[in-house]
Amino acid sequence: DITFDASGYLSDKKIIKYEWVFGDGTSGNGMRIIHRYKLPGRYEVKLNVTDNAGNKYTTSQFIDIKPSIPTIDNIKAQKKDLLIDGHSDPNTIVYFTIQSQPFEGKGLADEKGYWTFNLENADKVIGEGDHTVNAIAAIKLNDNSELRSQTSKKYDFKLTIDNDKILVEMRRTRIWKIISGILGLVAITFF
Repeated sequence: DITFDASGYLSDKKIIKYEWVFGDGTSGNGMRIIHRYKLPGRYEVKLNVTDNAGNKYTTSQFIDIKPSIPTIDNIKAQKKDLLIDGHSDPNTIVYFTIQSQPFEGKGLADEKGYWTFNLENADKVIGEGDHTVNAIAAIKLNDNSELRSQTSKKYDFKLTIDNDKILVEMRRTRIWKIISGILGLVAITFF
């Protein structure tokens, strides 16, 4: 949830109406209002105010809503391939890194947020042993830049080779959080 606060809006007249347009097809009224965005993206937030003399003023500001962290729901083997799947915000790009043997891949979350990646010949690409994988979600903006999640989850797994097939055992999950202004309540003040 984000708190939008126009109490600092300066005018020599008394403001009698505050109208917010959030850039996601919704709007609201009030000097201070809480809004929740359903999807990540860059939104232009507009504040329209009217004073007691009937004068109207408008100001705007862009706000970035970062994707939430993707989850890795399953890491499993299929012959010599490693299958990694999970969930994220719908239609986001999910980047992941296997850190023990530097390997990077990506998947695309569908409209329900499900994503999957198939690492062919994992026995040769990353090899046998203990591995750590982390995932980060991103969306492409209109200018082709990306808006990435600030939080990364790390998952440990062990890959062994038995009779020319790989076996995978998921281990404990570690979560590392990077403190971000987007977590919790964020206040945006228009002046």
